[in-house]
Amino acid sequence: MKVNYQVNVKQFVIVIILLLIFDLYNSSPCKISHKPVLLSNNTIECQLLTDIDILKTLHWLSSPTNTTHYQCNKLTTIQGLSVCEDFINFESCQIYSVISSTWCDHYGSLAFERYWAEKGCNVTLFHFTVYFKGNVCNNDEELKRIKNLKLIRDSMWGSRCYNCFYRHIKLPLSTNIDILKIQDREGVHEDYDGVQYVIMSDIYLHIPLFIDQVNQIVFRASINSLTLVDNVGREAEQGYNMWATTALLMQLSCIYTKKEEGRHQPLQFDYLLNQAEVDPTFGSYIHTFIQLPKYKLLALENRAIYDSYEPKIPLNPMVGIVPGHCTVPNLEEDNTMQNWIKQESRARCHPNRLWVPCDRNRDYMPFLPCVQDLFNYLAEDYASTKGWCDFNHLAASIEPLKKVDENATKSFQLIDKPDVGVRLAFFFTIYRDFTFFERMFGHLYSRNHYYLIHIDPSGSTLEFENDIRSLANRYFNVYVAEDVRIVYGASTASILLTRAMAWFLEYATGWDYFVPLTGSDYPLLPLRRIEKIFAFQNPPMPFVMAWTPGTSTHIFRLGITHPFFTEDADIVKSIDAVTDERGKVLGAVPMEYRSSNFGPPVTCNNKQTFYHFDNRANKSGSPMDTQWLFPRDKLPGRGRAYAEEDYSGYFQNDEFKHRYN
Repeated sequence: MKVNYQVNVKQFVIVIILLLIFDLYNSSPCKISHKPVLLSNNTIECQLLTDIDILKTLHWLSSPTNTTHYQCNKLTTIQGLSVCEDFINFESCQIYSVISSTWCDHYGSLAFERYWAEKGCNVTLFHFTVYFKGNVCNNDEELKRIKNLKLIRDSMWGSRCYNCFYRHIKLPLSTNIDILKIQDREGVHEDYDGVQYVIMSDIYLHIPLFIDQVNQIVFRASINSLTLVDNVGREAEQGYNMWATTALLMQLSCIYTKKEEGRHQPLQFDYLLNQAEVDPTFGSYIHTFIQLPKYKLLALENRAIYDSYEPKIPLNPMVGIVPGHCTVPNLEEDNTMQNWIKQESRARCHPNRLWVPCDRNRDYMPFLPCVQDLFNYLAEDYASTKGWCDFNHLAASIEPLKKVDENATKSFQLIDKPDVGVRLAFFFTIYRDFTFFERMFGHLYSRNHYYLIHIDPSGSTLEFENDIRSLANRYFNVYVAEDVRIVYGASTASILLTRAMAWFLEYATGWDYFVPLTGSDYPLLPLRRIEKIFAFQNPPMPFVMAWTPGTSTHIFRLGITHPFFTEDADIVKSIDAVTDERGKVLGAVPMEYRSSNFGPPVTCNNKQTFYHFDNRANKSGSPMDTQWLFPRDKLPGRGRAYAEEDYSGYFQNDEFKHRYN
């Protein structure tokens, strides 16, 4: 083993300064989202992270440097993780493995832990899981039979701490840890990818001296669509967590890296990753870091390399573009709008815990997918609020569904009223459970009505699609559409409904009521009764159905009044299908109140997700309420989200009174 440790005087001085900086970092860590900065008077000041810090961090995590130039003589790879055996004494080696899982038994194969335990190492497995009813640990007896393995189990979110591994470490340790392995489970679904950054950032924050007693760290640096999240909550502050992980690992030297594409390629984050020169076709980087006291100074050159890297910032920053039916008055107004877009895009909002306030205290860049799409959404919100949009313009028209069976238009042209006095246009949005849908459809079918079945093009299997098309082919008035990709948590359900309404208005005639249903709905009344109810209103009048807690009360009372609601197996199964998915108290689960989020869907680069903006939120009880199916702006304008720099005193000014009186 030969290591070139010769350095010139200039390099040596730089390394000594870096060593002092690291000592100061370890003794005075700053609070979350802040970094320590060495001032000219040799004091430390805590400053907020910057865009450059985030880009440098992403670049370094994807390609950390081996400043010691050490080449391992014996590299052993188990479960995809590589360990250098050069410095391991198998008579006394100590290994810590930290894993997190939702289900207690989903810790994976433990091939890594078993191998090193069989080699004679003392392996301590720190297993963090979620404590809830039904989460039973059935395999603990098997773990106890693994020689040299000790199990320590704790709770995720125990004592309001996401993953409290650091609380189990009492410094100084009696002996050094030869290998620290973080996360990476084999053979089970990885439901906590990203927890590795929280664990290491907590070490950096709370027990920074622990790293001095760790000889080797192996972990997967995931930079993918699951981990590129930076919103609200300790588990989701990944911008800072990644930065703190980098600050911690810079005290070691990376001797091995392997990159993998993985299942969650960050293709939608290409605008961000290209600036950090990170290839978005890869989703993870498996690293091996070693700590050699003899070469500590050389390892600290990581800081110099990190600081010298210059991200590829585009000369022309991304800007929001208003849609065709809106016009920006002048350049000054456009600059004001772009500044507002930048400000709003940096508000951190929890994606589904809608009661959690958004965080506007972190001014460094968040991890935004499909940046151009999101900026355009914000530009439209701003322009509509400012009155720059003409909603009578042709470009403002709602686009009808496009991918509809071509014969549907010809068949949906009936003019004469059916004998039942009303014609219904049924629109189904489904993606699974053909057996349930076939039973529901059988109770609702009649030659008198129109039936259009929309299949989620991204969430359905080919077998399910074939079954639906086979069913539709049996009838002259049943057709299939496969157009809008459904993004759970986003506004795609509303987008799909409005486009379906537009399609029926433009391409079908002779119908009286548009009846949208999902694959989880089921009629509590026979079709003939439904027809009579609708036909009673002449001319047709709007009916609106929405799940509310009152619906659950009505179902309960029906079960008491009419025994077949609790005795008929089909009815019971139908009600259970709805309540299992939407909760026993209908209208009180995220699936129902997600309309208050109305996060815009983003589908660039053939991927799909959504993003929660602060200007599209539930503000019930205030003039800025954007609740229910469509966000709406200032009273009584509807159909649009809002955007304003300062609302203080707005509703008393002359402009508001003129517009809305």
